[in-house]
Amino acid sequence: MDSIKSRLRLPAICAPMFLVTGPDMVVSACKSGVLGAFPATNARTEEQLV
Repeated sequence: MDSIKSRLRLPAICAPMFLVTGPDMVVSACKSGVLGAFPATNARTEEQLV
């Protein structure tokens, strides 16, 4: 946890939102210094998740 915390610019997370948050949003959040995540249920197929 400390290694992640030390790399964040803001103490924030881009919350995973069903069918809204995707890989592009997660990448943008991470590039901005915010922890990004998306729910696995957004992937409609196993290929999309990998």
